[in-house]
Amino acid sequence: MPLDVMIPMVVIGIAGIGVLTYLLGWAKPVSFAAPEDAMRAWAENFPDGPAPTSAVVAGDGRAALVETEEGPALIWAMGQDCAARLLAAADVTPTKKGLRVDFHDFGTPPVHVALDGARDADAWRAILTETDVETSHA
Repeated sequence: MPLDVMIPMVVIGIAGIGVLTYLLGWAKPVSFAAPEDAMRAWAENFPDGPAPTSAVVAGDGRAALVETEEGPALIWAMGQDCAARLLAAADVTPTKKGLRVDFHDFGTPPVHVALDGARDADAWRAILTETDVETSHA
């Protein structure tokens, strides 16, 4: 097949797949509507790990603080999937819009958690201070 025919076919095909994926809603990012959603996602990410006991969802639904038998953990949206880590090896820093979580794992990027209002921030802060997660004050 000549290149002047094949290149437009490939470009149009890839663009068409992208548009179709978006229009059918398959590119919708993960969101936690309720604490049960976050605990279910935690259990899916760590089936043999510590069981979740409760969760507090951030105001935007893109992250949740999950309490487990081994201490607090963070689960956050990464596109259509989510990532989760225990907070035992993390530094939590308050920011103007919420929290910044720096993990001591070079393969995990810093996570910015948007918290809505004082009530949301107080709920997260209470869990983090109660369990002695290292919080630094910027």
